[in-house]
Amino acid sequence: MKIASSDPKGPAYITGAREVLAEKTEQPYRINANMHKAIGPAALPQDAVETIVESLVKAQTPLIITGYSGRIHACPEQLVKLAEAIPGLRILDTGGCHICFPADHPSYVGFRLSFEEVTTKADVILVLDCDVPWIPSRNPPREDAKIYFVDVDPLNASIGFSFLPANGRWKADGYTAMAQLNRHLSSTPKLQNTLKDEIYKHRWENLQKIYSAKVESLSKLSTPATNGSLDIHHVGFAIKTAVPKDTIFVVEAATCAMSLSDQIQANVPAIWINSGGAGLGWSGGAALGVKLAHNASGAPKFICQVVGDGCFLFSEPSSVYWIASRYNIPVLTIVLNNKGWNAPRRSHDLVHPKGLGATVINKEMHISLDPSPDYGGIAKAAAGSTFGATGEGLFTGKARTADELKLLLEQAVASVKSGKGALIEAVLAVDEKGDSLIQK
Repeated sequence: MKIASSDPKGPAYITGAREVLAEKTEQPYRINANMHKAIGPAALPQDAVETIVESLVKAQTPLIITGYSGRIHACPEQLVKLAEAIPGLRILDTGGCHICFPADHPSYVGFRLSFEEVTTKADVILVLDCDVPWIPSRNPPREDAKIYFVDVDPLNASIGFSFLPANGRWKADGYTAMAQLNRHLSSTPKLQNTLKDEIYKHRWENLQKIYSAKVESLSKLSTPATNGSLDIHHVGFAIKTAVPKDTIFVVEAATCAMSLSDQIQANVPAIWINSGGAGLGWSGGAALGVKLAHNASGAPKFICQVVGDGCFLFSEPSSVYWIASRYNIPVLTIVLNNKGWNAPRRSHDLVHPKGLGATVINKEMHISLDPSPDYGGIAKAAAGSTFGATGEGLFTGKARTADELKLLLEQAVASVKSGKGALIEAVLAVDEKGDSLIQK
């Protein structure tokens, strides 16, 4: 447990010889857990604190890129404090697992998967708990940019190939480091005097204008198509409108994740849980685990799993829904049906934008899921005729239009609140390459 709970946190594998494990012990063996705690958080050296803060204050276009810092639920508050103390500082969230910065803040660039153009314009970049802050062939930083890394594993030692330039690199806990930066900034008169310059006021006003324009744009995107057909923007908006405000989202939406995030607008730590790893199919079991964890804590939450159709099939739904029914674990699942496993196409397009694969349809790439399986039927069959102790089967439905989706969401939310799981298949209007047919 010391290894698993120490940074970088993760599974720890234990092996033991069968013969040794089968031996009987003469006396009971006890371990005092208080004597085997995780390693405490590491802090930045003072010279690093001064270097980073002064660089951010003096920068014209400062940027923080983060991906995992939201795992520590107190860290987003420290990031907000720093962003408001240095007007013009922007935060880019690469969505490693938890939301790291509130989406309703003017300093928030958004959740983008390592190819946001803002990285090409920043003159100072602080990378905080992030494995892939940019893709060198697509959105590299300026050659004259100052770059600093703060991470529990700043060398990405477990990643086979990770080589990103930096002017400074420190191994430290994200929350501890941010608290240090804020304390130094607030207690240094010289820096406080610098921040009184009118230019910082103008930068804040400019961020507010950018934010207002973004909100207006996202609002337009959320409106349903004239013929009622669905795209991810309206589906995301409809989900947010239908579920309780404190809903926990377990997201494995792959190619739809960024647009979904734009509409969900998560602004509270730990209400958006994404996978930072490369494996697909984790969200089914994860949603049940999140539900059980909140139940065990004495603060039950409404859990909404949003999953792509390909990832849904990878999640072993027969096991997921049998377990959910057997142990009475009601969650709401939204399956985004875009007729295929589109992640490989996006990966292909990133590497070979003009390759042969860019010209063919999903069926020719063998990633099509058309005709689609009966996703609700799979879940309902696995859950059985009775979900938990409700006396009724899993609630399922399939929506092709905005009106159908609204009605089904109302029914599904009521079903989950009553203790019965629910699954809705949202059929997105896409072409044979998986691209949306809806233009707004």
